[in-house]
Amino acid sequence: MRRLILSAGMVMLSATLASAATLYLSVETDKDVYGLGETVNWTVFAWASTGDNAGVALLGVTLFEDRDELLSPAETTGGGPTFELLDTEYGVDEWFALQSPGTPNPAGGELADIVANQNPAFPLYDIGNDGSPHLFAKGSYVPTQLGDHTLRPSVTGANYWPDEAGSNAVAFETVSTTPKTFTVTPEPATLMLVGLGGIALLHRRRS
Repeated sequence: MRRLILSAGMVMLSATLASAATLYLSVETDKDVYGLGETVNWTVFAWASTGDNAGVALLGVTLFEDRDELLSPAETTGGGPTFELLDTEYGVDEWFALQSPGTPNPAGGELADIVANQNPAFPLYDIGNDGSPHLFAKGSYVPTQLGDHTLRPSVTGANYWPDEAGSNAVAFETVSTTPKTFTVTPEPATLMLVGLGGIALLHRRRS
């Protein structure tokens, strides 16, 4: 009898884990390599797992910039990061509302802080839960430091509708995020001068 109860408990636990709703976030940029002073256009995609939820009800995302400088001048992230909530899947037409565009904190590596949620009085189901990426937000900024830069999404809040029977939204059980790394190099003219300098130095040494 005890073994039967234990087995039943394991089956229930497995079913619970199997039905855990998962939120996915990924970041993309329009290029992998930028010259110093170029604008980086970024896009955040968000989607939910299939078959275990009735759609996204609330989503808050903070986008951070992690830097690994090749050079360390006394610079800060500049260019005035801009961003917007723009998507047919998470837009005002679907009863989502942009609650907070946030206040970016470039010194702390924070580029964007975006929160969108549905009006609970008029819930719309099956948003972003088909297992395919959907554009959540996009923006741009101008990095001012050379080297590798990683845009890292972080969830500040994420709820889903467990069913379409009027239940309250609940938090996603698991979250999976995919960052994006790109490189900022000196401007082409600077690279050319560096290259010419190297050639001149090599020629001088041979002489």
